[in-house]
Amino acid sequence: CNNLTTVISPTHLNVEFGIPPDLRTDSKKDFYNLIIYNEQDGTFFLRDGFSIEKTDTAKGVGFKCTTILKMAPTAGITFPYREILYETIRNLFFHVPMWFTMIFLTLYSFLCSILFLAKGKRQYDLVASTSAGVGIFFGILGLLTGMQWANFTWGAPWVNDPKLNGAALGLLIYLAYFVLRGSLSDPEKCAKVASVYNVFAFVIFFVFIKIIPDMTDSLHPGGSGNPAFKEYDLDNRMKPVFYSAAAGFIIMGMWLVSLTARFRLLLQVHSEKNVTR
Repeated sequence: CNNLTTVISPTHLNVEFGIPPDLRTDSKKDFYNLIIYNEQDGTFFLRDGFSIEKTDTAKGVGFKCTTILKMAPTAGITFPYREILYETIRNLFFHVPMWFTMIFLTLYSFLCSILFLAKGKRQYDLVASTSAGVGIFFGILGLLTGMQWANFTWGAPWVNDPKLNGAALGLLIYLAYFVLRGSLSDPEKCAKVASVYNVFAFVIFFVFIKIIPDMTDSLHPGGSGNPAFKEYDLDNRMKPVFYSAAAGFIIMGMWLVSLTARFRLLLQVHSEKNVTR
């Protein structure tokens, strides 16, 4: 289009398109993608956003351009308005921070297990198991919100995708960590074996959710062949909300770890007092 663009309102603008005089088409009507870009909002993309139609005029065959906007954002919506995603892009404020929180907590659990193996203090094992438990909780929430998002954008809550399969396997690995802890009756032996397992569990988990998906094509944003949201959707108005949500979920996760670990420690002390009596 040319430079004759008039912004009427936050949701409407007039644009003058120039149709190439040498345009050739075999069909009565052809559809073309509509791409609008500005520095503040980024890129707006709508597949088959306008059509070019052959018309018979007094001077011969001409072309008529018709803009087709099936959905128009209402006033006040400031997130990037993308085809297929539309308002579901706001799930980015929940789904991704939940997985960030799980990764952070499993990393914290991994470090605590290493500290336990190095120093032998039972408090490190207590915090490691608590962090893994709270991390699984956030991982399940992230999985459920992701399934709901996938059902809207991909047409099914679960598809055969390496990133989705890796996330599910990662949760199973950490669930097996608690099965292992429950199968050992000796507390000291349980702490040592579980800590060794936890170290390898985090490494394998990272391979499943990051390394393998990056080596293959994936529908999931951020996978090979599919750019991450930050590269084409996360505009400057979404970034403060997204980063605040990520920080808030991580802080809430650490708060839950602190509460749960202190509660378990109190139960442990109470149980030891009853044994001595």
